[in-house]
Parts: sequence; C-alpha cells; structure tokens
Amino acid sequence: TTSPLPNFLRAFSASLPWAVLSDHTSAPATNFDVERREPKLLIVACQVTRLTNDTGRVAGYLWLVRDVTEERQAGALQREFLSLIGHKLRTPLVPILGYVPLLLKEWDSENLTEKQRRAITTIGQQGQILSELVEKLIQFTVIDAPTLRLTLERQSVKPLFEEAIQKRTRRGQLGIVDLKVEETITELPPVQVDSEKVVEALAGLIENGVKFNPKPDRWIQFGGRREENGWVLLTLTDNGPGIPSEERAKIFQKFYQIDDNFTGQVRGAGLGLALVKRVVEAHGGKVWVESRVGEGSTFSLTLPVASVAAHPSPLSSPKVVPPERENQ
Repeated sequence: TTSPLPNFLRAFSASLPWAVLSDHTSAPATNFDVERREPKLLIVACQVTRLTNDTGRVAGYLWLVRDVTEERQAGALQREFLSLIGHKLRTPLVPILGYVPLLLKEWDSENLTEKQRRAITTIGQQGQILSELVEKLIQFTVIDAPTLRLTLERQSVKPLFEEAIQKRTRRGQLGIVDLKVEETITELPPVQVDSEKVVEALAGLIENGVKFNPKPDRWIQFGGRREENGWVLLTLTDNGPGIPSEERAKIFQKFYQIDDNFTGQVRGAGLGLALVKRVVEAHGGKVWVESRVGEGSTFSLTLPVASVAAHPSPLSSPKVVPPERENQ
C-alpha cells in the first residue's frame, strides 16, 4: 500500500495534514488527533510508529489509538472556567492595587500610624502577588487551548534568552542570581519560532530556577548545541536543591508543585512548567529535566532550526529524546 492511513479515517479531520501523515520519510513515531463532528463528536488520539525491515524499508505501521473525547471536553470546560475566574478576579484587583499607593502617598506620617502603614503595604504586596497569579492563569488558559496558533519567525537564539532575562528583571522576580551564558549560544543557527511565546517559556524556566533555590549564591547557566535532523537543543542549568526522581515526571503537570517540605513554601499556582511544556510541544519540540538532589537541575528543550522547519507541526517529534535513565 502507498499509505498507512486506513480508509475509514478519511471521514475525520486530523490535527496534522494528511500529506504529512502519509510521508514515509517522516519521524519514526508520529502523534496526532483525529476528530469527527457528526453524527456524534468523537476525538481519537493516535500514535503511528513506522516499522522497518533489515534494509531500512518500511515494512508496516503500528497504530495505537485511544478515545479521548470525554477527556478533551473536560479540558475545554476547565479552561473556560479558569478563564472566567481569572477575568472576574482581575476586575476588583485594579482598584485595590490602584488605591494602595494613593493612600501611602496622600497620608503623611502624622496621619498614618506605623501599624496602618504596614497594613496598607502588606495589602499592596499581597495584591500584587494575587495579580501575578491571575495573569499567569489567564495566560495559561490561552496557551493551553487546542486552537493555539503560532506566529512563526526566524530568530537568533541569544536574543530570546536576553529578552527572557529582561522580562523577569522587569517583574522583579530574579533577585540576586548569577546568570551565565555559554559561548556556544552565539554559534547556534536561527530557529523558526513564535518569539513571544518562546520568550515566555524561557522566562518561566528562569523563574523556576530562581524561586525554588534557597542558596545565597544562586546561579543559572544557559547552553545549547545543534542536533541532527534540524533541531536545536537549549539547556538551563541551576545549582538549586535538585528534583527527586519520583517528582520529575510530575512537575510539568498543571497545578503541580513539589511538597513544601522539600522546596520550602513558594508562592505560585504550579502553572509555570506546564506552560513551558505546552509552548515547546506546540513547536514540535520536547522538554525534560535531569537532576541530582542537592546539586541542581538541567532543563533541556528542543526547537526547530529555521532553514529546516518553516512550519513545524504541533505534534511532531524531534530526533532528540529525553534520557531513559536519570541520575538519582
């Protein structure tokens, strides 16, 4: 047969073009969704693995299919709820945060006791924390949507890191931290990405490496190298507390944070790394972590090289894969 696609799937719409799915030279394993609207909604998640013989020729295909209709519908309801709550919370925060500096400015020390001043200052600080959480929640509901669209452009890697650092600096979320950039960053080829979303993802990794690190001499090192088949591998290494092996598969889940007893109580909604994963996978890449408890962690992600992947598919897989065995 000239195509691995069963004829019955022609009645479905796919998340990837059929031409891509029929390409015998594509990645060994391809993940995608197919959807049928009528007579009843049906969404099926598929993974197709190309099987080759000793000579390297295609001998067949292994299909794994799973009905994810209820799962996707529940996810859509969750996004709508979170988006609604986020926008509802944003409205009352505007006057709260607006009046705090006004009160502190208008009331001089004679009209405001020290206790009152501390109370108003605390209201402003906690209101700002809540505002940041609300904005991250709204941002995530947009990025997590299945209809996410990327505005792709050719971009050098170093400016992406620089903008991510500036974004965290403007938000006052870096504090004292030594940022190191390997010289290999400037030698990397341009990537084809949605710069705004990738910068937000890198900024999320920087924030994660800082806020969970209690050491006084915190540092983060950025590195990268070109991989085969048109992919660039970027790394962010920190000297934080590390991540236990049983937690590494969970930290990219929505609303998940490692136990406070291990990391210390840190504000946040557990959406930062989930956002990173969504953005990277939307570009066709992968993100994973390697870590040693007490020594630090290295987050790795892959992005498509501009000259090779002008329009990377949201669910295609790069050649680079996470290590099967992680350091304990």
